[in-house]
Amino acid sequence: MGMKKNYPVYIDENAFKHDTIFFSAGLRGLQLHMNPYDLLKAANATKARLAQ
Repeated sequence: MGMKKNYPVYIDENAFKHDTIFFSAGLRGLQLHMNPYDLLKAANATKARLAQ
């Protein structure tokens, strides 16, 4: 969200264990929160195993 170019976006699979997650909105100090499935769709992201 808030990127000037279409970079690939990945969301760790652990985020989907929560009803709401917080993430950067593209400006320092500005954060958004939403359901991770909604973010997946809005950001055209890929669900991936990024952390253990």
